[in-house]
Amino acid sequence: MMIQRQDWECGTVILIADEMLRGSVHVGIPAPIRFRENPKDEVAAIHSLWVDRGHRRYGTGEYLLKTAEKEARQEGATFVKIEWNSFQGSRWMLQWYQRLGYEKEEEILEGRITLKKKLV
Repeated sequence: MMIQRQDWECGTVILIADEMLRGSVHVGIPAPIRFRENPKDEVAAIHSLWVDRGHRRYGTGEYLLKTAEKEARQEGATFVKIEWNSFQGSRWMLQWYQRLGYEKEEEILEGRITLKKKLV
């Protein structure tokens, strides 16, 4: 697993890829904000998860996602969010996220759903 971390003023960006470049995940962790409604809720965001078509169904995506969750947890995140878009993603992807513990938080627009998972 290759992990690249970039620290910015607005937060940390982490890119995770498997050694054979069969897939990658990009996660963002915002910098702590003093005046949050609930300062204990630090939310990381999965910006992209990609697995080469020829390597799907072998656990690569789940491994990448779990590694991203672990990295986010180490950075202090208590939740992670993913935005799923029915126009770009298949229905099975939504079900896959739900099997991995993500729950529907809200429907932003028709076909665009935010999924959220508590990191333990």
